[in-house]
Amino acid sequence: MSINSLHRVCVLWLCVSSACRSDADAASTDTGGSSGSSEAGGDSVDDSVGDSVGDSDSVGDSDGDSGTETGATPVECMPNEARLVGTLSGDDVDASFMWWGHVADARTVALMLGTDGVLVLHDLPHAESPEPAAVTGWLRMPDEDPRAGQWSCIGEGSSYESDATVDSIHATLVDVAHLGACPGTAVEGTATICYGDPSCGGERTFTSEIAGNAFAVPLGEFLGFGGPIGGTEIEVKHAFGDTGGGWTFVHAVDVEDGPGVAPIDRAYFTVPTGLPDAGAVYCASGTLSHVAGEPVAVEFTAVGRIGSCAQVQGAGELEVCMSREP
Repeated sequence: MSINSLHRVCVLWLCVSSACRSDADAASTDTGGSSGSSEAGGDSVDDSVGDSVGDSDSVGDSDGDSGTETGATPVECMPNEARLVGTLSGDDVDASFMWWGHVADARTVALMLGTDGVLVLHDLPHAESPEPAAVTGWLRMPDEDPRAGQWSCIGEGSSYESDATVDSIHATLVDVAHLGACPGTAVEGTATICYGDPSCGGERTFTSEIAGNAFAVPLGEFLGFGGPIGGTEIEVKHAFGDTGGGWTFVHAVDVEDGPGVAPIDRAYFTVPTGLPDAGAVYCASGTLSHVAGEPVAVEFTAVGRIGSCAQVQGAGELEVCMSREP
């Protein structure tokens, strides 16, 4: 498993794992805040916030002067930039965001871009892939984009590659199909996440009791959580399942000091391969139990289904590049 995370300004990020460590530059003093990173298994961790991309949060349609088209010369990025060029739902796209890093865990690679944007690719045991690797997955557009919060499915025939240090990533995404956005269609049932505390059974497990999609699978080794320093919010993100494709994001508010239960104002999860509703994306709300800001358990009491990649088709194409400061 590998982790390479760049986190937002004035945000503290921590981990829960059997072996966590950080490189010498794991905490950046450029931003006026602090950041941290972690990893189980003893692989390297690098958590540094570099100079901001000149127009990293800008988005817009391609006007033809970029000189890059899907299937042509791969697009190029500035340091710490994630760039998407091509078409989505028939619209031209040339969008640029800050790249916050990646997590590779449980046969899933999640690439964080912009505000709450993510490219989730599965059946990748490692983020390091010097040769093109076949992938499928999902894309959630960041909140800065006109398509904010919209999910798309990544089709068969897509590919991913990186350099040995995962400082430079290129992906070609084909048959990109629009899926939808939260809140989705309400479904019967609930889902829970236990982070290993005895109060929820002691096992690190994601359990779904959603009608027609019941399952219980282990969490990945990495657990990322954090929030604004001195604030009352917590974000939790991690992979789950052992077949690839399981990823969840939870945002809780009104978090108080000490043990407590905080409301979740937004959350989503993707269903791993090999399960009854594989390829589906769900939205959720509920509560997060915590102790001193550390997540203990999640209970999703209201769940909505956006849709499944098995049920949509598309012809979108995107060339993606991500680069970080060497």
